[in-house]
Amino acid sequence: MVAVFLSQAARAAAPEPVLALSDVGHAVDGDTLIITGWVTNRGVSPVSGLVIDARGFSPSGDLIAFGSDGIPWGILPGRAEHFSVLVPIPGTLIRDYTLAVSVPRVPVRPLAGVRRSVDVALYRPLVLSRVRVVGDVDVGQLTLRSDVRGLPVAQLTVEATVILQQPKINLLQSLTVTLLPDASEVFEIGGKRAILVSIRVVDVLLRTMWD
Repeated sequence: MVAVFLSQAARAAAPEPVLALSDVGHAVDGDTLIITGWVTNRGVSPVSGLVIDARGFSPSGDLIAFGSDGIPWGILPGRAEHFSVLVPIPGTLIRDYTLAVSVPRVPVRPLAGVRRSVDVALYRPLVLSRVRVVGDVDVGQLTLRSDVRGLPVAQLTVEATVILQQPKINLLQSLTVTLLPDASEVFEIGGKRAILVSIRVVDVLLRTMWD
């Protein structure tokens, strides 16, 4: 009984891990937000089994994404370990994220954490792949309709290629135009008959600030 009492007392007196996050940064690769950084053991005892959780929030503040990494091996006092958390980017982009380090126990209590914002400019290649433009032709006119799917787009640059059917020869015509988000616009192309060959979004102008 005495031995058990001493063991419990020793566990109760064990110092809680003291951790710190540093050099936390992020990048966008395709449809994934990659969060990297270092976690340092600032305590007096080794610590192991760390869990690093990332939570992504939409422009309206809703929780929309989650990612996790772990450091299962021990970190000696004064030493640091690198981590990398992959967070999938949903249809609604991640404006802010939180990062928390904890040990696997109940209840889970973060021992270190940070919050970061993502610059909307990092999403340009991803937004470029997600916006859509459809169109059709009529007598002398090309109609284009854009759908930015709720993304922070201020303007699109679109290249449309049409074939103008003439009595003796068909003419291939390429037009580069600008469109507003979620709008329909009509452009003059000449000729009475035309065939729409292709539509390509070549550039997007993003809003400088999140809504």
